[in-house]
Amino acid sequence: MPATFATGQELLHSSNVALFAAFGSVAMLLFVEFGGPLRRRFTAHAAFALATLVPVILGTACPRVPWVAAVVALAFSFIVLFSAVISSVLASATSGMLISFLLPVTIPGPLTPPDGSWTGRWPTSRPW
Repeated sequence: MPATFATGQELLHSSNVALFAAFGSVAMLLFVEFGGPLRRRFTAHAAFALATLVPVILGTACPRVPWVAAVVALAFSFIVLFSAVISSVLASATSGMLISFLLPVTIPGPLTPPDGSWTGRWPTSRPW
């Protein structure tokens, strides 16, 4: 965890990348436990790391309008929590998946780059 945080903070000079790296490491280390042989656990962790990209992207796009963020958070939480019925692997990953969505959805910010080159391409062009 300290290595990912330091990479984001010192090498990339981005506090948001450092924050996401720290929470991603905590989610992977504390909230997700896959069983079985080493190869199966490794593939499950790799699949979990790739699967958490979707909630991070979805959560980053939602917080601009609070009611949209609330509706998407409710729908996403419902889907993740009830997907645990499908298999024990999905059941063990629900907490990590929820954290990977709830962190970006609670951090409001603009979707445009600092130079404003994407202005006007999003539903609202001002940050909340």
